[in-house]
Amino acid sequence: MFWWLSFLRPPQASATSDIEIIPQISNDLRTEQYPHPVDIYYTWSSIDSTITTEPVKLTTYRPENIHKLLSVPVPNARRHGDVHAVSWSLGLCVRRKRVLNNLSELSIPLGERGGLDDILPVYSAPISLIRSSVQHDKSSKNPRQFRGAGKLDEIRRIFLLPASVATPLSPIQTNGPAPSWRSILISEKTSFDLDKKIWDSGIGLAAWLVHQKLITISQTQAKPVGHEDEDSQIHECIAALSWLWAHPHRFLELGAGSGIVSVVLSALLSTTVSGENNHGLLDPQIYSSIHATDLPSALPLINRNVNSNCRLPPTSLETSAEGESNQVVIPSVGVLDWDDDTLPGSVLASPPDVIIMSDVTYNTDSFPALLKTLKNLLQLSPHARVILAYKERHEAERSAWPLFTKEAGIQLRKLDEIPGAGGAPVEIWFGSL
Repeated sequence: MFWWLSFLRPPQASATSDIEIIPQISNDLRTEQYPHPVDIYYTWSSIDSTITTEPVKLTTYRPENIHKLLSVPVPNARRHGDVHAVSWSLGLCVRRKRVLNNLSELSIPLGERGGLDDILPVYSAPISLIRSSVQHDKSSKNPRQFRGAGKLDEIRRIFLLPASVATPLSPIQTNGPAPSWRSILISEKTSFDLDKKIWDSGIGLAAWLVHQKLITISQTQAKPVGHEDEDSQIHECIAALSWLWAHPHRFLELGAGSGIVSVVLSALLSTTVSGENNHGLLDPQIYSSIHATDLPSALPLINRNVNSNCRLPPTSLETSAEGESNQVVIPSVGVLDWDDDTLPGSVLASPPDVIIMSDVTYNTDSFPALLKTLKNLLQLSPHARVILAYKERHEAERSAWPLFTKEAGIQLRKLDEIPGAGGAPVEIWFGSL
């Protein structure tokens, strides 16, 4: 499992002075609190990322005092005098257990084993800091907060991918000489809606896909997880995965949630190529496709994260002065309700080659609908392969495994585990008919 920093009480959207928050450190679903004391630091970053303050200790988090209201001073880098608003994001982090290529402690690297064993940092959505000759309405019960401004309903996290495996969407600033990393910004909602958060298996699968492409490029072999008598079959699965990057495919994600897996997959498939350096991956003239699906309530957030990170035209090559071209795969987003008896037209028109899923078995009541959907998909595409990321939350979930074979004909093999910060790891499974 992973530990996530977030806001039990988010900051206000606008303020004239100190910001009041209640930070929390919990599991992905915010149902289990971090059990140990740890120092939390804060930093401010201007919305254009041109100014980032040094981390300053905010408090020592203690599990017995999780509802403590804290005051955070606003940054000084703003004009005084007339009314003037500047947007900043408030970042929270803890000190890393080990230095990772001099990366900012407000970013989450997906390209290294062990990069997810720290408490994962968070940024608030932009806050308008307003300075005025009239500092506040004296009738306000809380003069430090700007009257009329509601609490933010969104948080953000910055994920880093090695530039060797990802298209250069946007460089990330570091505290020293900049290594070759690229950033992805994923938004979540602060509400309790489960489809609007990043789940452990989503980040685990995203990190695993990055690692697999690194292996493919370096042409090294990772030691797979599994019993010795299954090694030959698992090695066949690993070999099949290298095929993901060597040929164009139609990817379909079920239960996409925040969309992080599809966005990271887009970056991995969208590659800067040239005549001399293509790593043998992906014909630059032929594109893969990604279709991220979920219920209608999840689609606005998925679309936002796709639009924030996948901006270049999907059907053309942009060529630089050096002769390099950006090959871009932009995910499409649509509804796929497992309760429906038939597949949507968008899926029927583009049958998938690869079906990706993460944390889709947490609700045992949804097993029949999920299995029906998988059966329909594999009848449409018998050649399709399945990649499933799973973290055990309760033993009843394991009852789905025999049903994958019995009801949908899927033969599953466990390929790997992403350990995280303790507790149940994220398991990576590979399946086919």
